[in-house]
Amino acid sequence: MAELQRVTAPGGFCLVMVPLAIDRERTYEDPSITAPADREREFLQHDHVRLYAPDIACRLRAAGFELETVDLHDELGPAAAARHGLLASDLIFLCRSS
Repeated sequence: MAELQRVTAPGGFCLVMVPLAIDRERTYEDPSITAPADREREFLQHDHVRLYAPDIACRLRAAGFELETVDLHDELGPAAAARHGLLASDLIFLCRSS
């Protein structure tokens, strides 16, 4: 996240969207999990190293971003969200660099 903040121009923005476990309070990380099958089981994809929870917003703010959370599922409505393949847990984090 620090690198993302570093490469975002002052006054610029980036959109962050990650698989999000909204049923968790905190992001789940375990660097000892290295086997692809174990990563898929724990983090939902073989090439992921963590499973983010809503606390990602705090992490992005801590990296120096001003943050707006956009719930496109809510904004578009269920029919449009389904048409675009969005889940209720698909939040977009609009990160602005100052």
